[in-house]
Amino acid sequence: MISPRLLLRSPLSARCTSAAAAGSVSAHPLSTPRTFSTADQPSDPSKTVVVVDGVRLPFAMASTIYEDQLAVDLQRLAYQGLITKTALNKSDVDYVLAGTVIQEVRTSNIAREAAINTGFPSDIGAHTVSMVSQGVTRGQ
Repeated sequence: MISPRLLLRSPLSARCTSAAAAGSVSAHPLSTPRTFSTADQPSDPSKTVVVVDGVRLPFAMASTIYEDQLAVDLQRLAYQGLITKTALNKSDVDYVLAGTVIQEVRTSNIAREAAINTGFPSDIGAHTVSMVSQGVTRGQ
């Protein structure tokens, strides 16, 4: 299924990095808090990459509920859900990364075209990662 990720750089990066670190401690009583090293982070905050959040469309078997939909339209719906979920301003997004199971031939870069159709700035970068599970490639 399609699962986009929004990547941000400064000025939000410091705020998002702090939020990510603060939210990384699990509420489970047996869990161990994770710590994050800042030794490998660039000194320039504008070069810090932050994964804000991610969403995915509900799973469906092939040729069922999404049969009449183009992948780019499904990706656009996922982006809209992500923007609604995170309450981010689209102009704060510097780069978009999306994943799909199988790239369809009618759209060359689903992430880019869906980002433009969603209203993200046209000057940001975007790329699509396609990854099929072994069960699909083996015909299982």
